[in-house]
Amino acid sequence: MLSVAEASRFTGYHHNTLTNWCHNGYIRYFEISGGYMIPKSCLLNFLLSPHILDSYRPSKKLVDLAKEFSRQGKSTKKPTAK
Repeated sequence: MLSVAEASRFTGYHHNTLTNWCHNGYIRYFEISGGYMIPKSCLLNFLLSPHILDSYRPSKKLVDLAKEFSRQGKSTKKPTAK
């Protein structure tokens, strides 16, 4: 679980934007001690959903994270010929 502040640092979106998304029902959250706690899986599902991809400009941080995930899936070694 992430607080709104943690989710903001992770995604690069302003904490008010994340709070509005929670309040409007776009992201599932739990209210604990007056603050929103967002399950990581719910945040990731929303960030990868067609809704956000079609409606919001991705933050620079989110683009950088996507590039990093993409690089992690690729091998840096070239195949050797036999």
